[in-house]
Amino acid sequence: MLNRARKAQVNPTLILASPYRRAIETAEMAAKILEYKSEIARTERLVPHASPPDVWAEIRAHRDEPSILIAGHEPLLSATIAWMLGSTRAMLEFKKGALARLDFATIGSDPRGVLQWLITPKVS
Repeated sequence: MLNRARKAQVNPTLILASPYRRAIETAEMAAKILEYKSEIARTERLVPHASPPDVWAEIRAHRDEPSILIAGHEPLLSATIAWMLGSTRAMLEFKKGALARLDFATIGSDPRGVLQWLITPKVS
């Protein structure tokens, strides 16, 4: 999956991860494959019981970063992506090992993202 990210030219300027072991392992694997040289930022805003607005607040705290990769947990990631796309309910199921790219014109108080792509493990 992460090799697919490299082919898609994913080039994070910041990697954010939940402080939980599995998310850190995923973030470290991504950093290695994507040749990310900086520190992985651990944040409580990505723990499983966090909320989509928590995740958005963390992204907004790093608004100067042009490309942020997030390693977190389900069902938080599915709920967050749906919320960032303007849905009030879960529109998608973000499978373990999936990657999604959302673009934002601005990083205002309410996210208005555009889904550019979603790669699931079955298509990688």
